[in-house]
Amino acid sequence: MIASRVCLITGASGRLGAKFCELFRKEYKIAAVYHENIPLLPSQHTEIFDPCKQMSGAGDPDSLFVIKADLFDSAQIDRVVELTLARFGRIDLLINNAVFSHWGSAVDDRMLVDCAMQQFEMNVVVPLRLSVKIASEFWRDKLQENREANRNVINVSSSSGVYIYQNSKQGVYSASKAALNYMSCHLANEFHAFGVRVNAVAPNAFPGIVATEDVARLLNRIDSEAVTGQIVVFDADGELMYSP
Repeated sequence: MIASRVCLITGASGRLGAKFCELFRKEYKIAAVYHENIPLLPSQHTEIFDPCKQMSGAGDPDSLFVIKADLFDSAQIDRVVELTLARFGRIDLLINNAVFSHWGSAVDDRMLVDCAMQQFEMNVVVPLRLSVKIASEFWRDKLQENREANRNVINVSSSSGVYIYQNSKQGVYSASKAALNYMSCHLANEFHAFGVRVNAVAPNAFPGIVATEDVARLLNRIDSEAVTGQIVVFDADGELMYSP
């Protein structure tokens, strides 16, 4: 694999996204996509000031390239991909980590029904749009290069997309993650034609049940492996890998 892999990650200011960027920003060149809160790590918007030398300058060239975007807007999805390719010239890893979540009773919580489409849009359609956009713009005609670079997509799902947690009131969220799991396996089949792997990681709640750092390290490990078309469930008892 080539050095300094380029990673495009959404949800970069969330708990998992921020931890991944913190741990691996020296290992990858990271395009970190956020919606409202900019990741609290050095980026192109950071200016370094050394009071001893009384000098200032641009941030670390190995820092994050942060991109503010509303991923509900398909035009902004296109812009995210275009900016990343313009900055780095390639994309080796896509981590679809942005999420929309609302839990509640299907009978008693009116908002649950009203925002159901938003959950499916962000949790299923946005990962699809980003994956297809990158494939169309960059991966599609680079079979050998993709294989040599071990390029891949990792969709961050949830163990609730695999298991039914009684009385959890996460029916719509769970359904969206189950859809993401199956979509990941189908995309793996299609993307195989141009040498790009696709997998889903389905952790239990973090940091309550599994450590956020462990989930971030799992993403990094899957990027380095050769597996495709798999759903990796990560629970308190460890990992379970399967394909539907």
